[in-house]
Amino acid sequence: MMIRRLMLVLLLTAFGPSLVTASAGLRLDPVPATVPQRFILSGNAVGVDTIHVWAWPATGPVFLGATQPTLPDRITNSSTGAFSLAVTSAPIGTYPVVAYARDPETGGFDTQIVVWLSVRACEWVIECYPFAGPAGPMFVFMHVCR
Repeated sequence: MMIRRLMLVLLLTAFGPSLVTASAGLRLDPVPATVPQRFILSGNAVGVDTIHVWAWPATGPVFLGATQPTLPDRITNSSTGAFSLAVTSAPIGTYPVVAYARDPETGGFDTQIVVWLSVRACEWVIECYPFAGPAGPMFVFMHVCR
């Protein structure tokens, strides 16, 4: 069996997000060019069972997390599933982020897709959400990373 090796580079510019579709079965949804340290990376995968995401800043690789696509019971080369990873502590800076997809037949991470991101420190804000409570108006305050 031929091992598929695919490397796609997705450059995000100030003109807005872009989308890359990998013919080998890995696609990322549009991501803003600049993100806070906490962001969601999502997309679709075909014929893979696990996706590992790594950041590659100049200081060395950083594992951002792993996720599994939502797939049917039986994984085949035509099984398509969505995936989503909540990245909670990306290093600050501009660098490539690589999603590696594992092929269940070979066990190898043979398909990769790359997105260049600028990650900035979280700007923490407190948001207030009023709602009607049993004894009158009530408020919920949330600490949010923007």
